[in-house]
Amino acid sequence: MKKTLLVSSLSAAILMGTISAYADTTNPFTDITGSYAKDAIIQLQKEGILTGIDAEHFDPQGTLTRAQFVTILVKALGLPIDQHALSTFTDVDDWAIPYIEAAKKAGIIDGLGGGLFGPNANITREQTAVVMVKALISQGVIKDEDAKTTFTDADSISDWALKYVALAQQHGLLSGNPDGSFNPQGEATREQAAVMGANLIKTVEEITDGQVTTPTPTSTPPVTPAPTTTPAPVGGGGGGGGGFTADTTAPTAPTNVIASNVTQTGITLTWTASTDSVGVTGYDVYQGTTKLGSVNALSYEVTGLTANTSYSFTVKAKDLAGNVSVSSTAVAVTTAAVTPPVITNPQDFIQVQDFGYWADATPTSGAYNVGFKLDLTKLPYENIKKIEVALVDAGGTVLGKRTATGTQITKLAEDDALYGNDLNGELSAAFTKRDAGTNDYWTSIAYDFTTPSKAIITITDNNDSIYTVENSNLSSSSGEIANPQEYVQAQDFGYFIDATPESAGYNVGFKLDVSKLAYSNIRKIEVALVDASNAVLATRTATGAQITKLMTDDITYGGLDGQLSAAFIKRAAGDTNEWWTSSAYDFATPAKTVITITDSTNRIYKVENSNLSSSSGEVANPQSYIQTQDFGYWADQEAFNVGFKFDVSKISYDNIRKIEVSLVDANNNVLATRTATGSQIVNLKDQDAQYSGAIDGELSSAFTKRTVSGVNQWWSSSVFDFTTPAKAVIKITDSTNRIFKVENNTLVGTPVVASPPVNTINHVATDASTPIFAASGGYFLAMQFQVSSNLDLTNSNVQFTSYYEYTTVGSEVYAVKDSSNNVFTRTKEWGFVKYVQNGELKSQPNSLVTGTDYVFVTSDNTTARLASLEQLPVGTEYDVRVVYVITNTDGVATTSYSPWVHFTR
Repeated sequence: MKKTLLVSSLSAAILMGTISAYADTTNPFTDITGSYAKDAIIQLQKEGILTGIDAEHFDPQGTLTRAQFVTILVKALGLPIDQHALSTFTDVDDWAIPYIEAAKKAGIIDGLGGGLFGPNANITREQTAVVMVKALISQGVIKDEDAKTTFTDADSISDWALKYVALAQQHGLLSGNPDGSFNPQGEATREQAAVMGANLIKTVEEITDGQVTTPTPTSTPPVTPAPTTTPAPVGGGGGGGGGFTADTTAPTAPTNVIASNVTQTGITLTWTASTDSVGVTGYDVYQGTTKLGSVNALSYEVTGLTANTSYSFTVKAKDLAGNVSVSSTAVAVTTAAVTPPVITNPQDFIQVQDFGYWADATPTSGAYNVGFKLDLTKLPYENIKKIEVALVDAGGTVLGKRTATGTQITKLAEDDALYGNDLNGELSAAFTKRDAGTNDYWTSIAYDFTTPSKAIITITDNNDSIYTVENSNLSSSSGEIANPQEYVQAQDFGYFIDATPESAGYNVGFKLDVSKLAYSNIRKIEVALVDASNAVLATRTATGAQITKLMTDDITYGGLDGQLSAAFIKRAAGDTNEWWTSSAYDFATPAKTVITITDSTNRIYKVENSNLSSSSGEVANPQSYIQTQDFGYWADQEAFNVGFKFDVSKISYDNIRKIEVSLVDANNNVLATRTATGSQIVNLKDQDAQYSGAIDGELSSAFTKRTVSGVNQWWSSSVFDFTTPAKAVIKITDSTNRIFKVENNTLVGTPVVASPPVNTINHVATDASTPIFAASGGYFLAMQFQVSSNLDLTNSNVQFTSYYEYTTVGSEVYAVKDSSNNVFTRTKEWGFVKYVQNGELKSQPNSLVTGTDYVFVTSDNTTARLASLEQLPVGTEYDVRVVYVITNTDGVATTSYSPWVHFTR
């Protein structure tokens, strides 16, 4: 049983983990209650094979270092130890030297190479299996033979350890995890060693007693995920019969190198750890190619740098064998600049002046001009190191900047002396749309002409003191150029009847001089229709891709000649297409059009065209919209009726502005009109629906004899003396001023004409200024006339009736009424017909005879009788005429009118 005792001694040594003076075989440890190895730990503790790390604790999750494991192995094997041995490894000292040298001398270990052993690195599960199996083989307990493992992660077992792990599994030294894995690179714990020790004792006893049976698996730990960083193997493969060989693999390069806490003289570098097959021992930090120092942490403080200077840093990892990784990705850092002193009262040295838009800065660009004035008694040019003028948006972003230094400042001073009345300190910087560039005065960054919120003037003197003033009072951001006609020419402006099948349009044509105003330099094109009071009726605007589309069409149809047009149709709401964004438009007639073009530097080119060629037009095919119907005389109504029908699918009542029906004689003289607009058209629509049962567009207009014009809910009618017409003309105007005009020349039926009256009146003169018509007060009116045939006023059947009518400018014709609101009518009985004899007015005769001048007069007291005229405001212009109604002996009445006479109240 010598071999059994040797193995038991070996197991005990392994399980102790450290050379401890504590051993308690009676009391269990307080920290193994939840351990899966509890039974194995208690068993081996009772047999005196293992001890804890102190009297009460076993530390089941504790690990073993390489030096500890080799020391235990040497003691278990009973190898000879030289307490005065010198270390052949540069990284081993103190108590472990005799044990490590004994193992090396016995050929069990070789070290890591480069004179290193790595005594403080932890041992892994596969390394423990290798060393235990090799120790048993060296003692003759088991044979050195091939074996296969059934662990599910066998592919992750190192090649040099695979056979030994398989033999350990085969002899029951280990059984792996419940999920069938082994976790070869996981660090071996003390509780795992206890289980392996118990299995080892059982296996050795069975082998030495000649019992070859399958070992009973001990309780195994729950699945423990493998570490994210693979532990460095502490053993090499295949050499020297020992468990450790030379390490020649360099660590991986550090990643995620970051610079932080950047100051004027230093920074903090941090990075993500490298990985290594054995273990990373530290990191070297480089500035460029110069090594700054080494650390075994993941950060490094760099000091001694220069302010406002750029540097590049890299990091390399190194391991126990002295292998060094490749450099990390370089991180570039610029140290903080030295903050110059800021003058707290800069306004005492610099005064802001104008800050506004300058439309005519160059022939091709507007500019934002920033003016300021230096107090040269306090801040002379020779004491200035730098002048910087910046345009800034509302968020503080610099849009444009112009800087002067050195000879540029000298040049600014020379110009100040030349143009500023002997150095008065007044300067300005103009910002045009530009790429970056330099001239004699300024160095400028690129500027896309975004509108600024403010200008900042910053001056640095020779002592690096900074004077900063701001100007937020931008006076304007665009402006009209003085000569827009050199860039844009107005062309046609007229009514376009066939703009669409449903609407006419107003077309506005214009032409750009593309050699001076290229499409690529245009920010916006706006065409507006404006009324006489300059109120905008409608707009069409193009920007961005719409301007590009207009240019494409110009190339297609005009060879890029700059000719464009915008057609305005009636729109209930605004809309957008490829070419234009359009506002709503009710088709009110414009007085002029305004074309406004804004370029990329906000220069405005504005031209107008007030020459509207037309505002309406007749469609070419009105019969497609309106059909004439009956046109005839209604005897029972004593009226001429005009019927027609329009196609409501093409012209809706809602889209009609005016319906006008006219009676016309053979010479095309208009005899009478009836017109419907606004609410009258709505009433006609309702009447159409009422009589037709549906809206079918059938309408008619009846013309009766009218001595005065009139208005009702359907029509506004003119005077009509009932002369027989030759034709009827129907004319409909829609809301876009399209005119649909049709005629009907087929009159059916005519009225019966009575015999001409015996007596008519010929108006020979009207004179209200001759002495015989003078009056001392009130109104005195007289109309001179003759009769065409004799009239016996004593005949009871003969009647002579007359009254006055008047009209003011633009009003209808009204009968003159008296103060009782009755029409001031006079008959023959009143004796108002006079005649002139020897320059005097004579009383009304019994007969009116041809060839005699008669006068119809009022009395000299007419204020009450002519109350309608009395009520007119003073200064009113009006016209008056006399209406004569003569009834002859046959009872036939004839109405005649005197000419109108003009008066001013």
